[in-house]
Amino acid sequence: MRELKGRSSEEEMIHMTGVDQEEYVVESIIAHRGGPRKKSLEFQVRWLGYGPEDDTWESYDNVKALEALDKYLEAVKDSDDALKSL
Repeated sequence: MRELKGRSSEEEMIHMTGVDQEEYVVESIIAHRGGPRKKSLEFQVRWLGYGPEDDTWESYDNVKALEALDKYLEAVKDSDDALKSL
């Protein structure tokens, strides 16, 4: 399980720190799957400095505090009923 760690910066990026204590910076959230319950929702995360082959699917609980999720939801919320309650 990853621990969320926030950092204030001009870009307001959120870091996700793994057990090995390497920091991974979320560049953006680019897709979602599952629903309509929050527990079944997953979001595809693009990591800063990594390509599409390194994207991972993260649970709603892992990304719910990220600004990247807010931006993604704003862009797609009207087109997907499963996301309207978030």
